[in-house]
Amino acid sequence: MEKSLNFIKQRSEYDALSQHDGVEFIGSDQEENLPSHQKARRTHRWKSYVKLALISGVLFTAYSFLMITLAYNMAKSDRKIGQRFLKTPVDPEYIVYEPRVMEQWEDRHGEPVTYFGEPSEKIDKGWHDLFKYQNIGVDPKLMKEMDRDWEGIQLPDGTYYGSIMVFHHLHCLKNLYHALNPEYYGLANLTDEEQTSWRDHTTHCLHMLKEAVMCQGDTTVLTMMWADYRLRPIGNLTAPHECVNWNRLMEWVKPNSRDLTQEGYLVHPKFVADAQFVSVVQVL
Repeated sequence: MEKSLNFIKQRSEYDALSQHDGVEFIGSDQEENLPSHQKARRTHRWKSYVKLALISGVLFTAYSFLMITLAYNMAKSDRKIGQRFLKTPVDPEYIVYEPRVMEQWEDRHGEPVTYFGEPSEKIDKGWHDLFKYQNIGVDPKLMKEMDRDWEGIQLPDGTYYGSIMVFHHLHCLKNLYHALNPEYYGLANLTDEEQTSWRDHTTHCLHMLKEAVMCQGDTTVLTMMWADYRLRPIGNLTAPHECVNWNRLMEWVKPNSRDLTQEGYLVHPKFVADAQFVSVVQVL
């Protein structure tokens, strides 16, 4: 009977302790009074908590790494879709896109033409001003990254002679404008050999402009509508295009331009004695 009472008493103490297992900490004063099997149970539970914490930490680290990797790859993919991902000397903050409605004719609002009117000194000046800052100094680091430093033309200031492609496309437009006005620009007086060279140059420009247009792949929507003066539908070309802000771009181009007309600034190494300036129009 006495043994039964002692067992019941011990059982009651065990149950009471079990009810507080969640709030007791190993190392507390009560730890010394716990039965050996209770200590073992607590030690096992503590080790389980440690293992669980370690596993959780590893899983969290792996998950974080996976999310960072996915985010980086998505950002890289987005750059290919919506932003430049190839190297350019132009600082990104100067490449600003904006919506712009393109005029269908240069003189649509009665304003004087600058580039495509009847040939004149004013038209020629318009083109001259457009190309005023086309020659730029390309940073040597970028030239090396592009593997162009070995063939590049290094200028006296250490940069390399270059430009940005938009000026080549504009040069091709100027060339086609001249082709439309052969008498004014003296093209009618070219020799047969010069005519062949000119046609080859013009064909090159047509091809490059085609390549440029398809490269840009303008996806601006073009809707159709009826007109009172013809049976066939006509296109409504007034949708805004996503365009680079030209003035902002020129804010980078101008301070990075180089005056190649300075004496001795641009000299062919094989023709040093001539020391003649090489026109960028001929190079491009």
